[in-house]
Amino acid sequence: MQSSSQAVRAKEDEPFLERFIEAHEGFILRAASKHAGHTVTRSDDEYSVALMAFYEAVKGYDPAGGPFGAYASLVIGRRLADYYRAQRASVLSSVQRLCWD
Repeated sequence: MQSSSQAVRAKEDEPFLERFIEAHEGFILRAASKHAGHTVTRSDDEYSVALMAFYEAVKGYDPAGGPFGAYASLVIGRRLADYYRAQRASVLSSVQRLCWD
């Protein structure tokens, strides 16, 4: 992804950031699908998580740390892992309430 310099610009320029995110929707969906282990569409919760993670990646990107694409994919993967952990905890809590109430 040749977007490292664009990510730096998007970090400071909100209108450009919106266009940058729109232009990278395919990347966001592919990264989310890769980390989710199944195809993610725009209507999935995982897409929302990945979209917010991409925004977080733009805001936290430091070019000295390497290419933006690798960093954004890493952030998306970590946020999806957090999301799945929270979902699992919620399900376990619900099951425990059903069993013990």
